[in-house]
Amino acid sequence: MERILDENQPREQAGFRKGYSTTDHIHTLNQVIKKSNEYNLPLCVGFIDYEKTFDSVEHFAIFDALRQININEKYINILENIYQNATAKVHIDNMESELFPIKRGVRQGDPISPKLFTAAIEMIFRKAELKHGLNIDGETLTNLRFADDVALVTEDTKSMEEQLNNLNKISLESGLKMHKYKTKYMVNFESHENIQIDKEKIEEVPNYKYLGQTTYLKETTKEEVTCRIRAGWNCFGKNREIFLDDKMPISLKRQVYDQCILPTMTYGCQTWSMTKAVGQKLRVAQRAMERKMLGLKLTDKISCKEIRNKAQVSDIAQYNSKTKMEMGRTRGETTRQ
Repeated sequence: MERILDENQPREQAGFRKGYSTTDHIHTLNQVIKKSNEYNLPLCVGFIDYEKTFDSVEHFAIFDALRQININEKYINILENIYQNATAKVHIDNMESELFPIKRGVRQGDPISPKLFTAAIEMIFRKAELKHGLNIDGETLTNLRFADDVALVTEDTKSMEEQLNNLNKISLESGLKMHKYKTKYMVNFESHENIQIDKEKIEEVPNYKYLGQTTYLKETTKEEVTCRIRAGWNCFGKNREIFLDDKMPISLKRQVYDQCILPTMTYGCQTWSMTKAVGQKLRVAQRAMERKMLGLKLTDKISCKEIRNKAQVSDIAQYNSKTKMEMGRTRGETTRQ
């Protein structure tokens, strides 16, 4: 089932699929923004937020999607038997509610649930037949999806409004409702037109946090690096009992740093435009964390080389370069296949 479900997903869907990640869509969106600005092309990006999607999708929409892609009927019958007459109850302290039926949503914790959900989402987009998008090498890019995190791209606000209303109408048929307050859009041109969904205005924003990275319609590396450093310090603070404990061996501190802090500070670094200033900013933050781990102060006047020899954490600049090279190698292998 997994093989058939994946084969029936387009490249636009990166959620819960082998060989795909959030970085793919972050990189694609950043490239679209950069090229649009470079060639002075109009761009409108809409970010859709659905309300409680995994708990709201109708069961019939899931099973109809499975039949549309020719999943063996025996497997569909098994899934229907699992979902049919399912019940739940709420348990708080020593109190329990009455049993109530579950008539929509996918089962939490079930390994097949994410695949079932993305299959239902794919059927919604097929019915919507999105026509407006960007022409890229003869192909039309209309959307990027990571499960229910959707970004639509068009060349004008009128087309964006049409696509949003069309998707909203078809999504409602499957039990999915757009959160109009959290659904946003942004444009790289001056626009005096508002976008409305069911005659309700949605907000135009200068930036939006998509898949964990804040997206701007301009060069974003400096702002994003600042956010990642702040996130790294937050993570450092949550583990301060380990990092600031003089009795804790440096080997354990180093392990926690490499596995928790470093990935947090470099999330999405494959899409950054690395400069000397950006690299220096990251190194300064890393040196400050290393000094705290070793119980040192700036007034101790210990050289950076000596600090690194004692801490032996992975150098953040080298980690960035290695990660970007690995992404390029993976993308190259995928293209050849």
